[in-house]
Amino acid sequence: MPDPVRRQLATAKTRDAYIGRTFAWKAGRTCVHMARFHLLAMGHKPPMMPGFRSAIGAKRALARNGWAGVEDMLDSMLPRVAPLQMRLGDLAAGPGLDGIGAVFVCVPPFKLLGWHEDADEAVIIDFNRDALTGCWRV
Repeated sequence: MPDPVRRQLATAKTRDAYIGRTFAWKAGRTCVHMARFHLLAMGHKPPMMPGFRSAIGAKRALARNGWAGVEDMLDSMLPRVAPLQMRLGDLAAGPGLDGIGAVFVCVPPFKLLGWHEDADEAVIIDFNRDALTGCWRV
């Protein structure tokens, strides 16, 4: 399958699965869960995710793998790109309220899918490239 088609189908699948759904630690609806779902849809084989039901549990799960936050986790799996090089379906990270960061899926132009502090549900937001802490090619 051509890369642009694969990206379009996988990103649509992720969008349909998460858009409008509320963030929920206990239900396993977090940005990391969304990123893993998206990586699988894109044909990657990310490692199994440990169970966690809170920000503290997520921090412990990251630390067990030697990662300080989501940026370290993504660095271990994917190559970094500059924000303006992001394509449909790439991943980006930014600051999160819990101190471990937040992961988003790129839905260009200049938009990201994920949870934002101003919305109760996963939404598509405009991104400020200066606020991103990293971007990765999927």
